[in-house]
Amino acid sequence: SLLTSFPAGQFNLHVEPASFSVDNLAVAAPGSKDKPLQWSQFGATIAQAFDDFYYLERACQVQILAMQGGGKLNVMSDALAAATQTWSGRASIDSVAYHAARAFREKVIAATLAPFVARVKARYPHFAWPSGDTREYAVWTLLTQRPAWLLDARYPDWNALLLDAAREVADEFAAAPGGIAAQSWGRRNTTRI
Repeated sequence: SLLTSFPAGQFNLHVEPASFSVDNLAVAAPGSKDKPLQWSQFGATIAQAFDDFYYLERACQVQILAMQGGGKLNVMSDALAAATQTWSGRASIDSVAYHAARAFREKVIAATLAPFVARVKARYPHFAWPSGDTREYAVWTLLTQRPAWLLDARYPDWNALLLDAAREVADEFAAAPGGIAAQSWGRRNTTRI
């Protein structure tokens, strides 16, 4: 069951296993030049819609907290936003969004583990991290707990590490042949025979 609402009756969504209703869906910031959100922009299934609304709500919370506290918002480029807004959640060959998410993940993993790898390599120069996703649990634990004493000294906080990884991906995609829009997963994940 999912119940979501926005102020002033602009949008109401009520979902239960047996019923589904959407009332008056047109969500846009007052005075915004952006088009209102349309139902078609959310998932095709209840589960996908729930995920989409969950992350939309989280993004709104972060933006409001940053604005209230006078914090700086780090907004992605229009080109990257346009290229990633239609992700289906799958690794399709034409998906720029999947390629960007995967590249971001790899950069975050590398940046998070860099201090540990450097210390081990200082003692064992031929060290290489084991193959497979053995890194995932360690990185996820560090990112959720965010212990300052295990953060690479290049970053003032964990958010800076994440922002740096996002900027690196955006810069690399923008500098690549064809720009951001051409950086599909199919372009990256190729087989040469």
